Amino acid sequence: MEKIDIFDFRDMFSHVRSAAFVGNSSSITSWNNGRTIDSHDMVVRFNRAYTKGFEENIGSKTDVLFSNDINCIERSPLPSEALQPKCIVVFVQPKRDLDLGKLKEWIGDIPYVISLAPDIFGITSGIRTRWFTTGTYALYTILRLFPLEKLFLTGFTMFGEVPGGNLDYFDNNKRVGIFHDLDQEAIAFADIVHQFSGELQMTPEVESLVHKSTLPPNKNNSLRNRFYQALSLKLLKNGFKYRRKAEQDGWLYHNQK
Repeated sequence: MEKIDIFDFRDMFSHVRSAAFVGNSSSITSWNNGRTIDSHDMVVRFNRAYTKGFEENIGSKTDVLFSNDINCIERSPLPSEALQPKCIVVFVQPKRDLDLGKLKEWIGDIPYVISLAPDIFGITSGIRTRWFTTGTYALYTILRLFPLEKLFLTGFTMFGEVPGGNLDYFDNNKRVGIFHDLDQEAIAFADIVHQFSGELQMTPEVESLVHKSTLPPNKNNSLRNRFYQALSLKLLKNGFKYRRKAEQDGWLYHNQK
């Protein structure tokens, strides 16, 4: 078992210029995208995924497996047997009682990164009280770590928010998604996709999700935002000016003692 950090992870895949993200929605079995998926420099899969029997639909290659912290031998296929990824990335949430013993046993000898979930900023999203799904965290992270020129997305439906199914492709269990604010996450997911400037290919259910969840431009909001930005900059400049004057007069230091 080899624990690596996020910088080792970036170095491991420094050659990557294209990536395919394969979500677990049953919709991915509707197309024969196996060759397309495997042609990318990096193929990303999630949690309990496996490829045996679905190679024509979803390919057989796995470079990175993104996992949550509840995977274990009792509930998930061993990644060393099901996917043989080059690396496993686990995003965890801050918990006092976090125990990763069973997760590490499940990971086995595969190099892995365990990190707190990234702080997603610069992305449109409403008020949330729950964490994002692993897929959204993964997409955001990879697009910021690597200079991708091509991106392929399939199997993301936000648990049935759009046509494409709310079942996992590997079993008949309904994907409920009660641990996530899916309406707000869909907006964030769409914005992450829109910010990608390279060549983008999506299967129909992902296209539908992105289209449905894209907020229309609001000219009034844009004008108001520009006003507040200008006002904030003015106040910030004045604040620095008055602080320097207070420092020169000795008032600031005198009142700090």
